[in-house]
Amino acid sequence: ENTNRDEASDELFVRHSAPIGERWRVWSGLRWTQVDRRSVRTDGSEPTDASRSFAVPFVAASVQLGGGVLGYASAGQGIETEVAPNRPQFSNAGQPLPALRSRQWEIGLRATREAAAPDADGLDWNVALFDIVRPAFGDFGACDGNAGSCTRRVDGEARHTGLEAGAEGRAGPWSGGASVMLLRARRQGSEIAGINGLKPANVPESSLRAFGAVEPAGWPGLELRAAVSASSPRAVLPDNSIEIPGFAQWDVGVAQRLRAAGADWTLRAGVDNLFDRRAWRESPFQFGHAYLYPLAPRTVRVSLQGDF
Repeated sequence: ENTNRDEASDELFVRHSAPIGERWRVWSGLRWTQVDRRSVRTDGSEPTDASRSFAVPFVAASVQLGGGVLGYASAGQGIETEVAPNRPQFSNAGQPLPALRSRQWEIGLRATREAAAPDADGLDWNVALFDIVRPAFGDFGACDGNAGSCTRRVDGEARHTGLEAGAEGRAGPWSGGASVMLLRARRQGSEIAGINGLKPANVPESSLRAFGAVEPAGWPGLELRAAVSASSPRAVLPDNSIEIPGFAQWDVGVAQRLRAAGADWTLRAGVDNLFDRRAWRESPFQFGHAYLYPLAPRTVRVSLQGDF
């Protein structure tokens, strides 16, 4: 026997933007969501029906600081949902849990090059400080594999506080960009002994993305590109007793653009995971299990695109 689940979501949102003087602007919004969830065992037994509605607000303000720099602050809410694992040991197997609110605020700065052309020389950059509080869920009971020995329910929160910064620009034939995130994520308010103050599973404390590209002189339409992505270690289990190590992956590629037969053609070729790095890229803890997803091995790709 299994469980069939159906979920329908209807949403209505309104938003408004208004200037205040020459430099300030404020935004406000409200999103109304109606969520209907049903589940039933494939033999027709244990039907569930849950329906809830939410109204979540959003507000923000920005100010032009001069020189293309914009300062802003925002705050809002979201909806988080969870379903109990469809396993016999759960007393509420396959049933939806109460949908709860998440909360987020953010303050930051953004700078954009003043030239209208997106490929003009110059630098765009951004930096932001954010704080997100999300409801968390846990398993309670003996959870020893016997039928009905475990119950999935709401269990405190996970708080994510971080700093994110990025930049992207161009100088002649060269272009590039990078982004970095530093994150402190911790569990709080849990009823499970020893969980509070620990990292949530599958959340790295730092990550990096960067790329660089060049258009060689004397070869019109050719672009050479390289990119790197890196992530710090992640907890595999909620008690943080096991971690997967951090990793870095390098990718390279080349693109040739040309005009032929009345169409614009782009030939692309590249190698993902150039050094054939072996690592775990993610470790989600879901449905009472720890999952490990490996990096894809070295992969060669070729494509041809025509725009007529």
